[in-house]
Amino acid sequence: MLSSIPGELGGLGKVQILRLDGNQLTGTIPEALGALSELKELLMHHNKLTGSIPGVLRGLGKLEQLWLNGNQLSGSIPGELGGLGKVQILRLDGNQLTGTIPEALGALSELKNLYMNDNKLTGSIPGVLGGLGKLEELWVNGNQLSGSIPGELGGLGKVQTLRLDGNQLTGSIPGVLGALGKLEGLGLSGNALSGPIPKALGALSKLEILVINDNKLTGSIPHEFGALRNLKTLKIDSNSLTGGPTRGESLDSWRARLRQQEQATEREHPTAENPAVRTSSSTQGDKPGNPDGATTEPISGSSREADMDHMTQVQI
Repeated sequence: MLSSIPGELGGLGKVQILRLDGNQLTGTIPEALGALSELKELLMHHNKLTGSIPGVLRGLGKLEQLWLNGNQLSGSIPGELGGLGKVQILRLDGNQLTGTIPEALGALSELKNLYMNDNKLTGSIPGVLGGLGKLEELWVNGNQLSGSIPGELGGLGKVQTLRLDGNQLTGSIPGVLGALGKLEGLGLSGNALSGPIPKALGALSKLEILVINDNKLTGSIPHEFGALRNLKTLKIDSNSLTGGPTRGESLDSWRARLRQQEQATEREHPTAENPAVRTSSSTQGDKPGNPDGATTEPISGSSREADMDHMTQVQI
């Protein structure tokens, strides 16, 4: 049985899939693997690999999947990974990576799943990630990221799960997130976000899970939330919010009350723009199963076989 990855594997010039996952492999990732020019899948997750991620992996021009999660890798994420032009799945989660998220990752135009959660990453979330038009999953939770949520993330038109929870993010929740029409899970809990909840989030018609607890949010829960018919899990506790369900009030009754309040407001102001469909950054202030092997728990309650017209979990 191998105890480390032999550099001689770099001589397998025609190999397209290399799976070394789920072993007890130790040591570092050999730079010789950067010579595997035909490689499409490199899976080394769930081992005990240490050291840094070799920048020479950028030479894997045909690579579509790179799984390095669940190891003990350290150092920064090499910007050279931005040269993996065909990669669709990039998993770096569950390591000990430090430093900032390289802006070079914004060049990964084919990327669908990006997991960098449960590391020790610092700095801000690069706005260039909002240009990843094919991205469906973005997980950066469980780090030490700071600064505000970039409004550019509102350009992730295909994203289904957006997890920014468990960081040190500040500022308000950008109203442009209301433009994420395919979003099913939004996790923002455990930060220091402030200000009101944007009314524009009421336009997220596919949203099933909204977790924004443990922040510094203020104001009322928007009436527009009454339109979130697919919402099943709502966690808004440990903020300074008002307008939640009253004692003994069912969730269905609460949502109906929100809809009635919104309709009353529209009757009083018939010419007013509906803030639930606004998507520009001016609206500021007005999903998700767990990926295989991720060390953070899923946002919770994501069963999609349940009746989608009822919320089943709520924390106020």
